[in-house]
Amino acid sequence: MKKQTTLVIALTLLLLIFQYLLRIPYLKNLFSGSIQFQGNPQLIFDVFLSAIYMIVDLVIIVTGAIALAQSDVQQKERTYAWFRYMFVMMSIFSLLIELYYFYLSGRYLFHDLFHGIVRVIMFPCQAALVVFLIRIKPAGAVPRVNLQDYDVVVYTNSTHRFVHYLLDFIFITPIWLNIIQLFLNVRSFGWGGDFDKAFVQVAAQLMIGVAFFFYYFISEAIFCQTFGKMATRSCVVTNGVEFSNGRMFIRTLSRLIPFDKFSFLFGANWHDRASSTAVVYVDTWEKTFEDKANSDLG
Repeated sequence: MKKQTTLVIALTLLLLIFQYLLRIPYLKNLFSGSIQFQGNPQLIFDVFLSAIYMIVDLVIIVTGAIALAQSDVQQKERTYAWFRYMFVMMSIFSLLIELYYFYLSGRYLFHDLFHGIVRVIMFPCQAALVVFLIRIKPAGAVPRVNLQDYDVVVYTNSTHRFVHYLLDFIFITPIWLNIIQLFLNVRSFGWGGDFDKAFVQVAAQLMIGVAFFFYYFISEAIFCQTFGKMATRSCVVTNGVEFSNGRMFIRTLSRLIPFDKFSFLFGANWHDRASSTAVVYVDTWEKTFEDKANSDLG
């Protein structure tokens, strides 16, 4: 592992640990007994979401620590790939939500001067770490593959495609809950009335759909994989067309086809066909005919 990779992992871990420390006063207040949870479902939801994000951050911290501590180079790079994916994806969405909170609560940002300054400083720091982690790829990172250049490949089976949907749903759930929390809290910033309630409900549903869309687009455009695909060692490739961000956008857009999620059950995979893409197992593509021709010449 390169020194710059080790440095970025260490800085990311420091950021996450610092965020943990900032939550301690909030947690103390929650469990001090002064807050009544009974009859306050929104507070229960906030606590539940905070617990989920603390678990997510803890998983990322442990994964990063393992990546630094591993002695086996191959395992180190593989663990770094998981750490990189989880932090980048979670951070992209959390930064966007934080940016919206800045917009909503800008006038209250520095009521607590220390926390206001910390939030303003941490935002660009976290964004910079995301950029660095995207640029610093692990050894053996999944390349952008066009099946037209290869003769043999192993396609991901239907069982694993189903596993992808389940794991991706689990991974994106905290993001959805965070969006719901955001729209539940907008009334704290001066929203109210029946019209506002209706607008908030529609906006929340729309943003959940947008988050779903961008989760797949960003994952497959940057990593050629989603969380679920990483678990089964699968990736997205193109079939006869150039692998590009535009192609991944078309692929993600094709997921909006009605009942597309169930098309894999009978081998249709509509969003694959509509975008000239496929899901295959990593490193199963081979140029067998070219290798045979070269061996005959030899």
